[in-house]
Amino acid sequence: SDGEEEEEEEDVEDRQNNNSLDEYGLPLGNSWFSHVHIAKTAGSSFAKDIARRYYGACGDKGVSCMEVLEDTERILGVSDKDTCSPKEKSIWHWENARKRGYHNCAIVSEEIHMFEWSKWILNSILHKNATKVALIPCRDPVSHFFSMNNYRNLNVTKMFEDGKSCEEVLNNRTIFTLFYPDRFQIDMDNATAPWDKLVLYKFDAIESVLKLLDKHLPLRNFPLESKKIMRTNQDRNPKNEQLNKCSERDLALEMKKLWSYYEFCEKNLPEGRDIAVLDVSKDGKVLM
Repeated sequence: SDGEEEEEEEDVEDRQNNNSLDEYGLPLGNSWFSHVHIAKTAGSSFAKDIARRYYGACGDKGVSCMEVLEDTERILGVSDKDTCSPKEKSIWHWENARKRGYHNCAIVSEEIHMFEWSKWILNSILHKNATKVALIPCRDPVSHFFSMNNYRNLNVTKMFEDGKSCEEVLNNRTIFTLFYPDRFQIDMDNATAPWDKLVLYKFDAIESVLKLLDKHLPLRNFPLESKKIMRTNQDRNPKNEQLNKCSERDLALEMKKLWSYYEFCEKNLPEGRDIAVLDVSKDGKVLM
């Protein structure tokens, strides 16, 4: 009917004029998303899921064929081709992606230092007037510590077996640098960020984030079902996670001293909530 057509036209106009907002205050039709892939926060699974759900997913792991594409593999043997390889320096590697540009990207998922977002990605001319939105997964420091050490095949029980304190173990910078803290560095006293909005989310609440993104990103006409969880860890073994004289409480405190990310998440993503959205002022200050 004429009335319905007019409403549709108004909706399109609203999107284009950046007048329409979602429930979190993110502009519909004008939000450009960055997934800040913090190590051991289900980032590989998330990157694969968005690539199979939406058009315009970019990044070194944001490829739909991280999970086998039955037809393509059967017909073309794509698993043997570089077009689907997540390996370093493949065509999906971010150093190659930045040469091509980000004009086809509705969302970018990368494992890079925080400063590199501004230097290589967020300065895209095409997206100059877009609201730049960072998706930042939050994980509590204790489970993060266990998960990272499990991934590296490091036995936490052995680290603490001679009665070392939390501080002594974590003062070994080699252990802490395994977390790649440069991916999200924020000064709690003067927090700044290169985005316009920050979406903090509980790292395993992927369905909640997809529900948010469904309102913003172009859904595939022919969805690629996700049948496989991208697991990069073996099952954790409690026998390898004995802290001896270091308590979980003290471990969390020491982790927070070393990386402001944990305190930032704790302060801004209230317990019991899957998602929280923060504004960033024009001079880059996070409004907490």
